[in-house]
This record gives sequence, structure tokens and C-alpha cells, in this order.
Amino acid sequence: MHLEPQSGWLNDPNGLCFFKGRYHVYFQYAPGSADGSGKKCWGHFQSRDLISWEFTGTVLFPDSPDDADGVFSGSAVVRDDTLYLFYTGNVEQQGDFDLITAGRGANTILVTTKDGVTMSEKKVVLRNSDYPGYCSCHVRDPKVWEQDGRYRMVLGARTLDDKGCVLFYSSRDLECWEFEKQVRTDDLGYMWECPDVIRMGGKEYLSISPQGAAHGKYSFQNVYSSGYLDMNTGVYTEWDCGFDFYAPQSFIAPDGRRILIGWMGIGDIPYTNPTAALGWQHCLTVPCELTLGGDGKLLRDPVAEINSLVTHRQVLAGGIGLFRSEFLYLGASDYPCEEEQFRVYRRVLEGMHGKKVIIRTLDIGADKQIDYFGLDKEENPALGLRAIRICLTRPELFETQLRALYRASVYGKLGIMFPMITSVGELERIRHICEKVRNDLSGEGIRFCENVEIGIMIETPAAAIISDRLAPMVDFFSVGTNDLTQYTLACDRQNPALEQFADTHHEAILRLIEMSAKNAHASGAWIGICGELAADLSLTETFLRMGIDELSVSAPFVLPLREKIRSLDLSK
Repeated sequence: MHLEPQSGWLNDPNGLCFFKGRYHVYFQYAPGSADGSGKKCWGHFQSRDLISWEFTGTVLFPDSPDDADGVFSGSAVVRDDTLYLFYTGNVEQQGDFDLITAGRGANTILVTTKDGVTMSEKKVVLRNSDYPGYCSCHVRDPKVWEQDGRYRMVLGARTLDDKGCVLFYSSRDLECWEFEKQVRTDDLGYMWECPDVIRMGGKEYLSISPQGAAHGKYSFQNVYSSGYLDMNTGVYTEWDCGFDFYAPQSFIAPDGRRILIGWMGIGDIPYTNPTAALGWQHCLTVPCELTLGGDGKLLRDPVAEINSLVTHRQVLAGGIGLFRSEFLYLGASDYPCEEEQFRVYRRVLEGMHGKKVIIRTLDIGADKQIDYFGLDKEENPALGLRAIRICLTRPELFETQLRALYRASVYGKLGIMFPMITSVGELERIRHICEKVRNDLSGEGIRFCENVEIGIMIETPAAAIISDRLAPMVDFFSVGTNDLTQYTLACDRQNPALEQFADTHHEAILRLIEMSAKNAHASGAWIGICGELAADLSLTETFLRMGIDELSVSAPFVLPLREKIRSLDLSK
């Protein structure tokens, strides 16, 4: 689902639209240069279903005086039976110019097409002289759309005092454009590229890709940022906190969804991609549907069409034995809201088509620290405030996650698992909070599944020893052998010097697992193992004879484990 060039260099997605029964994705393209040094053209993909794509080739070339040095980024708008494409024609004059304040032409050019491939003659609709006098020569990337009976255009720009901004224009005929306003902030870089206006839920957002924003400890870590401004509050939120995401563009699908695609790459990178040696570089992101979260943030989810590409992993495996929800927090710059979590959990449950999904509640602390949680530094974090202890000391955080989980439960077969349990009192408090959440949802008329399984992790000796008292309060146990080994043998699993002492086959560990299995079954609960030992084929028979009901392993170990189980004769 990642569109890639057959050869050459790909960057910004352009002209995203649905036209005459097909989705169209244009992109900046240097077909003869994998390092991007060639002149930029536009390449083109088309699809009827967002799954199967056809590459039609290079459709726009820098072949006129007004775009002699590159067909830069732009957009598309459909009018009757014609597709109107707007882009920036780059022209660099010969001479002693800095190409910032002088020597560069940034022409906004219009072409039309009846089939998405064959282009009309080019017409310049805006030149440097048409832009405000405070702008440098860097004005580019027109995004055009229709709104309130007029056509609108935004252009990214760099001012003469090195501030990024976006220029707003309007037109009645797509050819004559009038300047309306600019939007800028003083602390978000020197250039704003690839602007896009997104209207959703009665709110308006301005997507931009600012260059020159100051890097923070956990924010703006990409070479250049990419995010959106809430036009009501002025708050800027990054689209993606990872690397190699830039210049996204959105469009409206025929069913009303707003779909966003970005460039899975970045310019001016301090590293090289291994594919460059093979003659091509970069790809586009998976198409994502945008929705509005409960906190006013925009959420991205892969389009539903991708569900048709479910792989054999979900056929071979019996479900998901451990979904680590903490990665929703680790990959964010702030606490994920209820709506954001709900959509992720729902997507996972729907994708498993009725197979069981065990989602572990927030498990941070110890080796997983998150700056915005503001946790105090601890001398021994493995024995400190972590996992369920954080949830019980911050009930509002816990309830937000539980609400999202219960809401998602109607979309599949959900089990909720709580980590780091050491006492009956903790479990009683958890059950009380779960009951409160269910009552709140009922009072609000929100659906949830009444028979969601509740389980705990057996990862401390305390939990294993009192498993006879814990078992009647839950539907299942899941043994976390990594931490159980650490706490039983007093071996910090983050200390490589202790590896020779951390014997995962230690008799004490196996006895604790067997004790937990016996007590689980005595109370009608089932028991699984989700730590690394679950994939240890030398222990498979031992676990089965103990009465372990489920072994949760990562995808590469599913088939070897099944073959091992089928080879065993437990009647002997």
C-alpha cells in the first residue's frame, strides 16, 4: 500500500483527488535520479479502490520558460468533466542571486486534463509580482478547493524577515485570483510548505510543513516538521512524531471521507536510504482517513479498504494474546484522548474478525519512561511507581483508557488485562473502577459488551503465591515470564552483566507458573503465557503438562510452535 517509484526519486504527494471513477495520486518525481538531483516532474498513479494502483508514467515535465527548473508541488480540483491541476513552476535565474530574496521565479501554473494523464497547455495565474511585497521568492505549493460558492487557494511562503506564513486567495473562475489574507506565527520556522485547509466538525485547521522550527526534546525531531494549526486556538500539533513524514495532502473521497497521504521521506537528511543504490528512493504513506477526536485533535486511521489485505498471520494465529497499549502513549507528545484510543482499539478488534484480542492497560515506568507523565526519577524504577500503580494513583487517566476499551468492545472479542498486580486489594479497586466506567457508559447511553473478560498478569512472586485468592476475581491469568524471572531471581533484566544469573528455566519460576495454573483452573479461569518463554520450544511440553491453556508468541513463532505442539503425545 506504499506507492513507490519504479526508478528515480519520489517526494511530495500532489493533486490528490477522485475523478471519473478513479483515485488519482500525482507526486513530485525525478525519474532519472535516485538522489533527487534531477529536475522535478510529476508522476502519476491511479486506482479504482485505493488498493490496486496503476503507474501511468510521468505526466508533467519542466518544459516551458515558466517552470524550466522544476514542476513543484500542487493540487487538483474537479470542475464538471475537467480536472484542474495547479502547481508551482520553479525558475532559477542565472547570475549572482541568493534565490531567496532575488533570482527565483515562483509561478503558480494551471493545466487541465480530461483523463488525468493528457495535459493541456500551461497557463500562469500568479507570478512573484502578484504576491505581497513582504514575501521572498519562496512562495509555492498551491492547494485549491471550492468553498461557499468560490474557489480558494492557499500558498506556502517565506517572508523577507524569515518567517513562515500562508497566503490565502480566492477566485470565481479558477484563473483570476485575488489576495485575501495571510496567516502566520512568529515562532514556527522560516518557511511553511505544502499548506492545506481542513474543515471538520465545524472547525478549521491549517496543515503546514514548517521548515526551521526549533527542535525540542520530544517534539520537532524530524529534519522538518509537519503538522496543523487549529485556526480557533492557534495551537500547532504535529501530524507524526516519527521521522520520514512530510508534506501531507488531503482530499475528499466520494463517500465524504477526508483522506490524507504524506511523503514517507524528508529532504536534507543526514543519512542515505539503501534503495538509492538500486536506482530509486522514497514512497508515500498508506492512505489514512481523518476524523476529529474528542479533544479537537485530528486523528489518522488507515482507510478501511486496507482490511481486505488481511494476511495469513490472522488466519494462522488464534488472536492477539498481548496488545501493548502503552505504545499509544510512548508514540505521543501528550496523553492520548479517549476518542483516539477508542479508534485504535476498534480498528484492532475489527481487524481480527471475532478472534480474541487481549489488551493490556497502560504499563509504563521501569524501562518505559514518558516525559509528559512527569514521573519522579527513582533509584530502582523496576520496584517503583509503574504499570497499575500509576493507573490507581491517577484514576482519571485509568478511566479514560477503560472507557475507550469498553466502547470498542462491541466491535470484537475483547479481553482487558491489568499488569503488575501484587494484592487482592489492588484487584478490588480495579474491579470497582471498571464497574464505575460501565455504569457511566450505561448512563450516557453508550453501548459496550457486557461479557468482556477481565484478567491479570502473573509477573510477581506475590501474585503467583496468592493466585488462589486472585483467581476467583478474574476470567484469566497471563504469566509475564520476563518480569516474573526478574522479580523471582532478583536479576535486573536491564543489566546485561546479570544475564548468566537470569536462568529462565529456574525451578522456582516453573513452580510459580505451575502453582498459578493449578489455582486458575480450580476457580474456572484459564491461564496463558505471554513472555519470551512462551516461544521456548524446549518448555512447550512442560507448559502443556502444567495445564497452560494458551501460549502467546510473536508472528514468526506461530508456525514453529504449532508444529511443536502437534508433535507431542501428552498421553504418555
